[in-house]
Amino acid sequence: MDEGVRQLAEVFSRTVQPDRELIKAAEEHLKSISQQPGYGIAVLEVIAVGDALGSDVRLAAAVNFKNLVKYRWVPTEIAQESGTQPIPDDEKARIKQLLTGLMLSTPSLIRAQLSEALTIISNHDFPQAWPQLLPELVERLNAAGDDLNVITGVCHTANSIFKRYRDQWRNDAMVAELAQVQVRDGAALHTAFFLVYCYLGRATAAAVPSPVSCCWEKRCL
Repeated sequence: MDEGVRQLAEVFSRTVQPDRELIKAAEEHLKSISQQPGYGIAVLEVIAVGDALGSDVRLAAAVNFKNLVKYRWVPTEIAQESGTQPIPDDEKARIKQLLTGLMLSTPSLIRAQLSEALTIISNHDFPQAWPQLLPELVERLNAAGDDLNVITGVCHTANSIFKRYRDQWRNDAMVAELAQVQVRDGAALHTAFFLVYCYLGRATAAAVPSPVSCCWEKRCL
């Protein structure tokens, strides 16, 4: 483990201790370094270390990352006037390279936080500034085999990406954006649904009720 990542993991470990003063000091330290370049990538590297850190430490890092994205991916004017700096573009690009794979490899509680962060980013960047997102999801679904965790993660993520369109009034800009997605990613989306149905067929043939019901849920998204 990189020394910087180890030190940051140690700070996160102090945020889950029973000592309130220790927690407060750790949170203040995280706040003081959170605007340094590369902080978001370092937090993802802490999460990627794996179970050696303990799920509570990784979950604390995931929550911290989600909040970082929420407030610094595209800060409000008021936040910027108060000193909040947007995440640099090169760091954003690296985060987008790392996030999807990491999200799909983590336990459900951690995955939920990273999925929410991904949704926030996609609301700002998809499709124009993140054209690789859907093809990457389909690629990972294609490689998942019968790994229900990956299938579930991909389907929930795709649902969260497109959910915002269901909540919008129909307008020319939205129609044009959806048309762009259909032209560029329609084949990938078709492949995704085909893979889910293939899994459903295998699970049904094997008479495995829980995965079957879960897969039907994803299909209905």
